[in-house]
Amino acid sequence: MRAAWAAKTIAEIGNEPKPRSGKKRTATHVEQQRFQLVNGRVLHAIAQRQELENERQNRVFDPKVRTIGIDKQAIENQIQERKALLQLEADREAWMDRQQVQQDKHLCYLQQEEDKIRRQQEQDLVHFRRRFQKKEMASSWDLNDPNALKKDLPARIGADDPRCSTASLQKFEGEDQDYNNRLRLQQQQVRDWYSQQMDEKRLLGHLQQTEDRLWENRSEELMRKAHEVQLLQQAQKKQAAHTTAAFNQSIAEEKRRQKLAEKQYEAELNNQELMNQLNDPMLNEWDRALSNGKRDPSKGLTREQILAIHNERAQQYEARRQARILEAEERQIAASREKHENDMAAVLQRQIDTESKSLKTQLADHNNVHLRNTRHATLQKKRLYAQEVGEQYFEPYCPPDYPTEFVPKSTR
Repeated sequence: MRAAWAAKTIAEIGNEPKPRSGKKRTATHVEQQRFQLVNGRVLHAIAQRQELENERQNRVFDPKVRTIGIDKQAIENQIQERKALLQLEADREAWMDRQQVQQDKHLCYLQQEEDKIRRQQEQDLVHFRRRFQKKEMASSWDLNDPNALKKDLPARIGADDPRCSTASLQKFEGEDQDYNNRLRLQQQQVRDWYSQQMDEKRLLGHLQQTEDRLWENRSEELMRKAHEVQLLQQAQKKQAAHTTAAFNQSIAEEKRRQKLAEKQYEAELNNQELMNQLNDPMLNEWDRALSNGKRDPSKGLTREQILAIHNERAQQYEARRQARILEAEERQIAASREKHENDMAAVLQRQIDTESKSLKTQLADHNNVHLRNTRHATLQKKRLYAQEVGEQYFEPYCPPDYPTEFVPKSTR
C-alpha cells in the first residue's frame, strides 16, 4: 500500500503543469535543480504517509483502545494537529511555488539575455559580411561576373580608336559612325517640333478663348448698357405718360367743373331771362308806345347787361386761347423730350458701334501679326533645317587632291 501511494504521489508530482517560458532551456543546472526539488517533495510525502500509517496501526492494534473506546480529547487534539499540519504543508507548498516561480522568472531573464546577445552577434556577423565580404570583393569575381561582357570595352570606340589598325578590319570607307546618334537627335528634334507646335496650338487656343471671352464680356456690357438705357427711356416715358395723364385729368376735372358752373350759371341766366321776359312790360307790350315794330337782339336788355355779355364772351375767348397755348406747349415739351431720348439712344448706339469696330480692328491686327510671326517662324525653320548637301559632306570621303567640282576630260 505504501509503495502504491508513493508511486501515485510521484506520478502526481510529475504531471504538475510546468511554467511556460516560451523558449527552450539549454542549461543543465536547471534540470538538476528541478530533479532535486521533486525528489525532496516525494521523500517528505512518503515520510508523512508513514507517520499516519503508524498512528493508525497503534490505534487498531491497541487492545485497550479497541475494548474501552476512543478518547475524545485525544481525537480533538489529533484533529487540531492535523489541521495545523495541513496548514503548515499548504504554507510550505505556497512558499515552494513562489520560489519556483521566482527561479523560473530568473531563468527566463537569463535566457532572454542569452538570446539577445546571440542575436546581436548574428547581426554583427551579417553586417560585417555585407560590408567587408561582398561578392564583388572576391578574387574570383571576374570569372563569375554575369555582366563581364557588358562592362568590357567594345572592339571599336569611335572613328579614331588607336587600337584599330589596318589588319583589324574595323574601319571601312563610306561607313557612317554617327548614324545612330544622328537618328536619335533627329527623332528628338521631331519630338521637340511636335511639342513646340502643340504648345503653339495651345497658346493660340488660349488666346482665342481669351479674345472670345473678352468679346462676350464686352458684348454683355454693351447689351447691359443698352438695356439700362431702354429701361430708363421706358421709365421716362411712363413718368411722362403719368404726368400727362395727371395733367389731362386735372384739366378734364377743371373743365368739368367749369362746364358745371357754366351750366348752373346759364340755368340761372335762363331763369332770370325767363322771369325778365315774363315781367318785362316792353316784351309783353304792356306799353305799345315803346314798341316801334322792329326786332332787336338786345331787346329788353340794359346797357350794363349788354357790356356784361360782351365781357363774358371776351373772357371765354381768352380762356380758350390760353388752353390752346398750354396744349401747344405741352406737345412741344413732349416732342423735345422724345427727341432728347432718341438722341441719347443714337449716341449710345454709335458708341457701341465704334467700340465694336475698334475691337474687331484690334482682333484683326492681332491675328495678322500672329499670322506674320507664324509664317516667319515657319520660314526660319525651313531655312534652318533644310537638308542641303554641300562640299563639307564629301570632304571625309574624298582625298585632298581630288577635285571637288566636275572637270571635263578634255581639261584634265
